[in-house]
Amino acid sequence: MAERYIRPEEVGPQEAQTILDFFNNAQSAQQIADTIEIPGELDVGLRVAQRILDRRAALEGFTSLAQIAAVPYVGPERFTEIVTALTGLFPPSPLPDDDWRSQVLGELQTLRAMVAALRAGGGGPHFSVQIKSALEDGFVGQPIPLIVEVRDRISGQPQPNVRLTVCAGWGVVRTFVGFEEKAGRAATVYSDLKGQVELFFYPPVAETLTPGQQAALETALGELNPQAQGPLEVMPQLEKMVRRYQADNDPELRAAIDIYFSERQEQLTRSVNPSTPMGNWICCHAPITVCAHEDRATSSVDSQAVLDLILKDWLRPWFQAYLQLCERESSLRGDIETLSAEIKDDQQLLDGILNSVYGFIGVQSGRVGESIGQKIAQKAVNHFMATGFDALPLDARQSLSPALSIAAKSIQADTMGTLAVSTRMRKDIKTDVAVELAPLGDLGAFMRQVDQIKTGLTQFQTDYSRFAESYQSFSQEYTQFRQDYGRFSQDMTQFNTRYDNFNANYNQLDANYKDFTEKQKNFAASYSVFTTRAASLENRLTEFSTDYQKFRTDYTKFRADFDSRPVIR
Repeated sequence: MAERYIRPEEVGPQEAQTILDFFNNAQSAQQIADTIEIPGELDVGLRVAQRILDRRAALEGFTSLAQIAAVPYVGPERFTEIVTALTGLFPPSPLPDDDWRSQVLGELQTLRAMVAALRAGGGGPHFSVQIKSALEDGFVGQPIPLIVEVRDRISGQPQPNVRLTVCAGWGVVRTFVGFEEKAGRAATVYSDLKGQVELFFYPPVAETLTPGQQAALETALGELNPQAQGPLEVMPQLEKMVRRYQADNDPELRAAIDIYFSERQEQLTRSVNPSTPMGNWICCHAPITVCAHEDRATSSVDSQAVLDLILKDWLRPWFQAYLQLCERESSLRGDIETLSAEIKDDQQLLDGILNSVYGFIGVQSGRVGESIGQKIAQKAVNHFMATGFDALPLDARQSLSPALSIAAKSIQADTMGTLAVSTRMRKDIKTDVAVELAPLGDLGAFMRQVDQIKTGLTQFQTDYSRFAESYQSFSQEYTQFRQDYGRFSQDMTQFNTRYDNFNANYNQLDANYKDFTEKQKNFAASYSVFTTRAASLENRLTEFSTDYQKFRTDYTKFRADFDSRPVIR
């Protein structure tokens, strides 16, 4: 009677997971051999169990029953015994010997139907794609490392040279292919020999940061605790970051923050509820999609994976911390109140208030500092109009009210307002005229100024001679530079030629490697068939040896009986 075996595709999902869990968690070959020990049957044994463990180590864990069935010397019979021992499932009842032809024909028809279905439907995805982030709880502005892995869906083996398209729903991704950097909302890359691709995610910015600016920003963000539940827990670090921004010895950090600020200036400066972001982090979501293509020429997608990056927005609470810190340390309100108490002339008071506002805004650093200064100056002017007008005479209030109202509204803009600029220019002109004409009342002082001008002209001529010499030296160095640049251009042309040759050789290598991969796959398939047939042959040799031993025993008995028979005369 012909025996029936259990095939991997005939095992249900729950039983298959039970078998995979056992082999992935087995500690030794002895444990496997003891568990799958069936009296009177061909079980696993220590040698085959060790082969299973070696295969698990090579695959970094089994993901399908087909991987276990393909281990050398497992074969259909041992695989059936494994399923029976671990799950209690038994193969279907064997068919009579005269029905084996019908069985083979039925299985052949089934295989033909499966092949037809594979050809019609593409056989499902060939690859298993996974994308993960190497940094959790990141902040906006930090480069987020991304790792993409491509494996064969059936065998679990890493798949090299697979074309991948990585798309960022928000921000950009960057990677290097050889010496070439690829960056953008989408990038086409190829998996390496380990079936992996390494990329970095960056948030969108108005202009690209220099390496120094990016490094300064990463250093500052590295001091924030990523485990903090909200900005209030890192308020000292945010204020320290404000101090670094205000200092003149860290221009790289200031430029980096200004670039991020310019992207969202309107949103931050006109926020209706500025205290909202201080309680909990507001996070930005960046969906990253990876698509694996079947080959280089087609745009069809074999499989894909999606990762939702969640990044904490530090800029909004940092801006609020900057505003609160500057409001605590600002004396602009007190200065305006002092001016209103000391100056009685309404025009001089207006000039004094505007000069204080200009001076306060002028000492602020960077785009953020200018915006903060404008907000505080506007609040100070509005506060004075709401509280300080009561102490002024009626005619002064009538004169100052429209001018300060217009000035308060104009401070918020990039320019400080037409009225404010004209007032400032009028006062500067008056001051300059007074300074220049006052010495004319004393002729001696005027002559001394003329002598000083002559001395200045002499010094200017001396400085100009030095400049002319420096310019001549520069001209000579520039001529030498042009000659060096010409030689560099020639060398660059030779480099481009060699680089083109390198590309041609690389493309040929890539084609050879693709051919090698295809042949290696064919060899792996043939080797799997060979191991299955070898196991079947081993089983038949065992049966033949048993039958042969029985024959020898019967023949020995027959000879003994024949030799002891009585002689017939």
